[in-house]
Amino acid sequence: MEQENKEKLTEQEKAVLNRTLNLMMEFKKCHSAETIDTLAEGERGILFQLFLHPEGLLSGELSKLTQVGTGRIANALKHLEKDGLVERKKEEKDHRKVLVLLTPKGKKKMEKIRQVIQEQQILLIREIGVEKLNIFLDEAEQIAKACIHVMQTLNGKEEDENV
Repeated sequence: MEQENKEKLTEQEKAVLNRTLNLMMEFKKCHSAETIDTLAEGERGILFQLFLHPEGLLSGELSKLTQVGTGRIANALKHLEKDGLVERKKEEKDHRKVLVLLTPKGKKKMEKIRQVIQEQQILLIREIGVEKLNIFLDEAEQIAKACIHVMQTLNGKEEDENV
């Protein structure tokens, strides 16, 4: 089926497909957080979500927010806990549930990461300009919505969303 779709592409569509893939690779090169720490991307995502939720999150909630499986979340949490960046506490209402929280060390690390990323974003805004970036962001938001719609359609979830 995938081969059929590729054969039906026009030359213009093939060129856009190639540009899209190349652009995705270029954006990966400017992933700023990799220069800040030695955390894996999934670990950084967990810390980011905990930074946004200072009240803590259950591991299942972390799994949904980061779109990472619960097994991988558990492994990452072990590593982050060993490094003193997160702590796990049994929830008071239901001792079967474990709440994950940032430690003071984890908060300090995330504040540093946030600061470096913000400085890089300011430089980017100044280099490209607010007007051009807003135009790009408007287009990117439309593309993201279309991507989500396409993925939901491919996964047969479109009907579920409309019910």
